[in-house]
Amino acid sequence: MSKTLPATCAAGIVTVEGVPVDADILSEGVGSSEGVVILDDEEATYIPKTSGDLDTTLDKLISALDQVKTGLDKTVEALGKCHDALSGLDTSAFLIGATGPGVVPVPGPPTQTANILGITTASTAVTSAATQLASIKTELQTLKSQLK
Repeated sequence: MSKTLPATCAAGIVTVEGVPVDADILSEGVGSSEGVVILDDEEATYIPKTSGDLDTTLDKLISALDQVKTGLDKTVEALGKCHDALSGLDTSAFLIGATGPGVVPVPGPPTQTANILGITTASTAVTSAATQLASIKTELQTLKSQLK
């Protein structure tokens, strides 16, 4: 009949109530952890609790997603300003032709249409990525709340 006991593992040494136990470790056994030892006849197996590790990892992922989303939001804002500036320059009627009394200046044709379109496309893609990251963040937060 199996018996389960609370245990700890540090540097590959499993202890139950402070007493070292020869147990198979079902993890790398490198870091310190808490878990259980399952005793079955004369076999002992240590299983670490991973929810603490997973909780910490999820916190780091959520924080990283926040930072990336903030960067993407600022990128979209900057792309919008570049778009507006380039559009303004491209349509501000740069004058070509002769100048002088009675000469009507002729505006130059727009030349940056492709670049302006590229900025718009990039801005849309970055906004979409930021939205996806926000969704992933929500899913990770939900997962984290279910660990406890």
